[in-house]
Amino acid sequence: MACLLLGCCGITEDMPIDVKGLLGLKTPLEEFKDIVEMQEDLQFEAEYEGIIKSMGESMDYESTLYVDKNKRRVDISMEYMGEEMRLSQYRIGSDYYVCYYEGSDVTCGLSVQEYTDQSEEIIKELEDNPDDYEIERVDSRTIAGMNARCFTIEGGDLDGTLEACYSSGGITLYVHWDYGSEEFIMEAVEVDVGPVDDSKFELPADAEMS
Repeated sequence: MACLLLGCCGITEDMPIDVKGLLGLKTPLEEFKDIVEMQEDLQFEAEYEGIIKSMGESMDYESTLYVDKNKRRVDISMEYMGEEMRLSQYRIGSDYYVCYYEGSDVTCGLSVQEYTDQSEEIIKELEDNPDDYEIERVDSRTIAGMNARCFTIEGGDLDGTLEACYSSGGITLYVHWDYGSEEFIMEAVEVDVGPVDDSKFELPADAEMS
């Protein structure tokens, strides 16, 4: 059908990108850039499950992500060497906070920069500089009840191969980063799209400069 349209209508590479998009002719890089642009206005809550593999050890973790435009909070919990680890990271406007939990006690600090783990840094770098990478589309799938557009990514500052899946609105639904002896997997299990209550971004304790 696309070939017939191309032949009859004389569509070329010079056609506006939105027309090409209607015909499914955007390149994987163009599609990925569209998704990144959507993320500035996202409003949602999502629960994720994941696995971190490193040096022959495997660790399960759970996280909950709250995003409302320029506000972001992520709660992470995992068990490491028999002990539960919990932390929450907040981005409110241009300020960053990290809260650490120890039993019923919680300590929050105002951070000079956003707290990220290695996988988050790679994804952020990729989304900031997509032209530096080789991006290919792979089969779509259903994740957390949502249709997910999936890509494989290599090159740039990325060691190994990254597969990332996003909803049509730009929500990250799945990440699988395989880099030799290290592996990181994150998959959404429940997503609630819409404005997030302001109470979700209130710190559980007064913040100190860290």
